[in-house]
Amino acid sequence: MSELKPCPFCGNGDAINIVSGGWHLVRCFYCGFLSNSHYKREDAIKDWNTRPTEDALTAKLADIRRIFDGLGEQPTNEAIIHAMSEIKSVVYDA
Repeated sequence: MSELKPCPFCGNGDAINIVSGGWHLVRCFYCGFLSNSHYKREDAIKDWNTRPTEDALTAKLADIRRIFDGLGEQPTNEAIIHAMSEIKSVVYDA
């Protein structure tokens, strides 16, 4: 099932949607980790694929890339100092 992200604990990409007693959940073939049970298949997949920490870090990285891209080819010292201040704000949520 390519719509499933790798296991959040072991990183293995082999997971399957299981239906048990009318409830859907996702199980990692490698480590056996199970998602929460859901009435709808889509909810079980969404639960499995939800990675709040990973999503937050990806957003921060995108912000940092945007700051670097804004520096241009030959940034001035002022621009570098300003960019470092912006990056500090992104990293420390200041």
